[in-house]
Formats: sequence, C-alpha cells, structure tokens
Amino acid sequence: MVINKIRIFSIVKMVCALMLFALIAKTVKFDLIEKVDTDISIYEFSQEYQETSVKPGETVEYEVLAERTSFDCLDFFMEEEGRNFQVAFLDEEGQILFDQVISEEDVFYDNAVQKPAVRIKTGEVFPKGQYTVRIANLSRETLRIDALKEGNVLDVRVVKYSRVGVIMALLVGLILIGYAAALWYLLRKKSFSMPQFFLVSVIPLSLVYLLMLAPWSAPDSNSHFTAAYRFSNRILGCPRDEEWLGRADDAEFYRLLWRNGNPKLRDYVGLTSDIKILADDKSLVEMPFDIEKGEAMKYYSILNYWPQIFGLTVGRLLGLSSFLCIYLARVCILLFYIAACYHAIKLVPIGKSIFTLIPLLPISLVMSSAISYDSMVLPVSLNLVANILALYKTPEDKRRMFETMIWAFMAGAVKGGGYLILLPAAFILYDGEEKRKSTGLILKIVLSGLISVILFDVVLPAGSTLFQFGVSGNGKMTAMLALRQPFHFMKLCIEAYLKYGDYLILSMLGTQLSWVETSLPGTLVTAMPLIMGVSAFYEQDEISLKKKDKWIFLLVILVTVVSTPMMLLSWTDVRSDSVEGLQGRYYLPVLSLAMLVITKFSLYNRMSDDRFVAVRQKCAAWCGILSCIAVYYMERLYLTR
Repeated sequence: MVINKIRIFSIVKMVCALMLFALIAKTVKFDLIEKVDTDISIYEFSQEYQETSVKPGETVEYEVLAERTSFDCLDFFMEEEGRNFQVAFLDEEGQILFDQVISEEDVFYDNAVQKPAVRIKTGEVFPKGQYTVRIANLSRETLRIDALKEGNVLDVRVVKYSRVGVIMALLVGLILIGYAAALWYLLRKKSFSMPQFFLVSVIPLSLVYLLMLAPWSAPDSNSHFTAAYRFSNRILGCPRDEEWLGRADDAEFYRLLWRNGNPKLRDYVGLTSDIKILADDKSLVEMPFDIEKGEAMKYYSILNYWPQIFGLTVGRLLGLSSFLCIYLARVCILLFYIAACYHAIKLVPIGKSIFTLIPLLPISLVMSSAISYDSMVLPVSLNLVANILALYKTPEDKRRMFETMIWAFMAGAVKGGGYLILLPAAFILYDGEEKRKSTGLILKIVLSGLISVILFDVVLPAGSTLFQFGVSGNGKMTAMLALRQPFHFMKLCIEAYLKYGDYLILSMLGTQLSWVETSLPGTLVTAMPLIMGVSAFYEQDEISLKKKDKWIFLLVILVTVVSTPMMLLSWTDVRSDSVEGLQGRYYLPVLSLAMLVITKFSLYNRMSDDRFVAVRQKCAAWCGILSCIAVYYMERLYLTR
C-alpha cells in the first residue's frame, strides 16, 4: 500500500513537471518566438536626412551603400504620395536588377518612419556592395526624396530575411534546459558545495551572455578594443609608428560592424552573415579607431587586458578571421573569469555563498566576456579579499602570503589602481599578540599594491595622465577639487547619493546592462542577494570575524563611497550641483564586504546541519531560477527589436 502511494505521488510529480514545462514552452512561443522578426533592418532610416528634389521629366541617380551583409530588399522614403515615377536599381557594374514604373498603388505608408515609402524587391538576394538607384519623375509635380546629408546617398532601410533571432532564442533555451537539468542533479546531492554550484551555473550562463551580447555591448568597449589591439600590435613586433595600424580585414570588420550601443537583432545578423575561418587580407592599413581616445587608453597597463590581448594575438598569429580573433579574445577573458572566481570561492573560509553570488549577478556576467578592463576588476578584487580572509585563517602560510601579494599587485595594475581602496581590508590581519609578525604581513600586502600603482601609473605609462584625474579648462571639474575644496566635494557627493542612491544600488546588481540600458526589473535583481544572503547567514564558516573586523570593512566601504565620486569629477560640469557619471558597477568590488558585515556579525545564526542543507539547496535553486528569468528578460529585449 505504501509503495503504491509512493508510485502515485511520483507519477503526479512527473505529470505536474511536464505540465509546467508545457506551460513554459507555450509562453515562450507566443511571448518571445513569435515576436522575433525575420525581416531585419540592417540599415535603418536616419533621422538626419535632407530633402532632395526630382523635377518633372528629370532623372536623378542616388548611391546606396549596403556593405555590412547581403540583403533581400530596401525601402526608400519620400515626402508625399500621388506621384508617378520610374525606379531602376543597378549594381556596381551598371547591370539593372530592378526596373519598374511606380504608381500610387506601389507606395505604402511606413508607420515606423511615418513617411511614404517604396520597396525594391526582386525575390533574389542582393550581395553586399554599392548600388545606384535611378529615379525618373514621370509626373507633373516635383518629387521630393529623402537622402543623407553627406553626398547624394539615398536614406534607406536595408532589410535582410534571417531566422538568426529564432535560432538564438532556441539555442539559449536549450542551454537553459541543460542548466536546469544539471542544477537539479546537483541539488539532489546533500554533499553539494557552493564551488560546485558556481561551476554548474557560470558555465551555461556565461555562454548565454557571450552569445547574446555582441563584442561592443560593454560600455566604452570601442576604447578598450583599441587599447587591447594596440598592445597586440606591440607584442607582434610593430614599431611605434605602426602601433595604430591593423589588418585590412580587421579594419573592415570594425568599420562596417562595430556599433557602440545596446544589442539589437541586426547585430547578430551582421556578425553571423559572413563567418569565415581565415582572414583574407592581412596587410597593415589604418584602423578606423578614435585615436584621441586611444591615446588616453595608452595610459593603462597591459595587465588590464592580458587575456583579451592573448586571444587577439594568438588569433592573428594563426591568421584567423576578425570574427574568430575577437571571440577568441572574449573566450580567453571568460576562461580567466571562471577560473579566478572559482579559485576565490574555493579559497575563502567565510561567506562562500556571498562569493558565489557576486560573479553570478547579471552585471558581472555581462562583464565576464567583455572587451573591457572591468572584466578584470571583479576577479582581481574577489581574489584579493578571499586571500586576505584565507590569510586571516592561516597567517603562517607563506604560499598564501605570496598569492595575496600577487593579487594586491594586480589590483594596483588594473584600472589605474582604483581598487587599491580594498587594501585597508588587510588590517584585519593585525594581531595584538603577534604585533611584529602581523604588521609585517599587512605591510607586504600594502607595499605590493603601492609598488604596482607607482610602476604602472608613474613609471611606465605611455599616455600623459590618468584621464580620471581630469584636465582643467575644459568646463569639467578635476580630482584635485576634492583636496582643495573638501567641503564642497562632500556636498557634491551627498547630493549625488541622495539623487542616485537607489539607482546605484539596483544598477550594481544588474538592472542596467550593456551600455547602461534598463534591462531587468529591480525586484528580480534584488531577490538574488536577499536569497543568497539567507544561505550566507546560516552557513557554517571555517573562521569567525571579530568586532574590529566589522569596523575595518565598514571603513573600506566608506572610503569607496567617498573616493569613487572623486574619480568621476572629470566627467562633472563645473556648474553641476552633484557628481555626474556614477555607475553601480563601480561599487561591485566592495559588495562582498558589505554582505559580510550584514550576514556575519549577527547575534544568532545557528541551525542544524540537515536543516541548513535544505535551506542552502532552496537558496541555490532559487538563485538559478532567477538567473534563467533574467536571461529571458534579456532575450525579450534584445531579440525583438
């Protein structure tokens, strides 16, 4: 009888699971798949247009540039309907591909542009290239056509039929199903650990973010790619007068496809339309970089981008195409990110749930495979804090001491040494009974960071100055204002935090992704640290922190809160009443300390082992579920526009 009840209960659970899966699949179908457009605008109508006139009986030729990818049709726009005219569409060799008299019935009103439009379509696929549209006015009234302001180039929408959005949605869905299955298998084991949960989660999730975010989807990625490419040139032996040159294929890729901004469906079409293994033209040409920004990025050390530089350089040595070189660079930083964060989670003797959560936050995963120095900030800062805490447990461990010094050195070399603000956390190592020994440990860590920042910010930089310091006379403030007028600076800080405080907290967790675009709801990203905070509150740690350690962590947080606006003064108008340009991700490296303060200094947090295992499983499960929901929100945003 009992066995039958168990079987019935298992069958009911299976049926419920299948019904839930069917409901999710149906929801995804009508809420996402059916909204993914297959007619994708490769070039969109530009609002910066000028009206051109084609007088009665006159014939005018316009150029059309469609160099990104092949296309199926194009639309051009006019100012009024009711005109008869003849349109011919010619390729570069002058061959006529389309020739038709356009009557009033052939003109449609485009609701998106809010203008009358004509579509050129033959049923054939047009290869990418330069074309000519010849318009002959057959009516008695002037025909007004919209063209770009630069030259006699027609302002068009170029459309390509592609199912890449649907394919990507299905591929992401398959990855998430595999993730759910792996997570379900892991959480069934009572012995599962947070490092295991991290690996099972970060591999599929980071792969999804790698697929969904184009190489230019991180803030200022154009400047960071410029800096990384220059370092790759130097490693490959290019002299200084050729350090801004690049392969002709790379210049073409950057000119045609690189588009600073948030992901759109056309990005995936452009990237996947002409994938090749090897580069066609490796001759050195001028790269279409913004050299002025590039000169500023020369200030930063090679350690900011070394995984990306390694990938770029290896790809170029192998003669790989631009697409493969860039994605090899992204895979290299992703592998470093996973390995470094996993190492920090395994190593840290307290707050493993916290150190697992932070690299799995949406904002962290965006940066995990980005071409940006922010990709290095989180792994370096996590490992610096984790090693300090590990050294707190075993201060006599020389190997741990050496590794801590390495991460402190890295912190001084990354992003201008801005995150050396974490160094005061090393003061938790001070031991009143072992004053000399503990002071020596602290000095070694601090000196490692200071030597690094002096080396990379004073001795070696090729650029003139760290651009965060600012330059006087350009209408912006400089960092020196904080020292010269400390009370005015504090007023600016207070106003900024009163104005943007909630935004900074939510964006630090991941509401603003890519180029600071609102992508996820605040309740979703807030739920993740709250849930994992419960696990951190009850987990059994290897060490216990003292009351003085809490105040040291609070000091580090306070220093971060004050010093971060100081680095943003160079972006702030001299007439502004608050600091401008603050972003939530700048505070992510101190989130671990903040959560340690919240969860590890409570009066009572004991729980039986069996009950804690159940709580930890549920927290991990919900963290995984929320991560999948975040991906779905991103799909609905990126693949449907």
